[in-house]
Amino acid sequence: MTVDIKELDEKTVVTVTGELDSVTSEEFQKAVAPLMGKEGLKVELDMAGVDYIASKGLRVILALAQSIMPSGGKLTVVNLTPAVRMVFDMSGFSRMFIV
Repeated sequence: MTVDIKELDEKTVVTVTGELDSVTSEEFQKAVAPLMGKEGLKVELDMAGVDYIASKGLRVILALAQSIMPSGGKLTVVNLTPAVRMVFDMSGFSRMFIV
């Protein structure tokens, strides 16, 4: 799993590639930790390269959103693969975030 973070046009684009399972979710959490709690942060999470996500990966995404939203931040999730989209739909994440 790889995580690439770039600042583009007043937003932070986080591109994830690989599987977000119970092991790699810890790496993902460490990669996005510097973003957590930043005031007014607009994050676009690009999941085009993710073909599997476990509940631990969902928890990291939720923690990121909960840390930036109170200060006016926003998390948008884009380019979900069909398998990951199904997990987002079944878990209710599709209704919680702009997908």
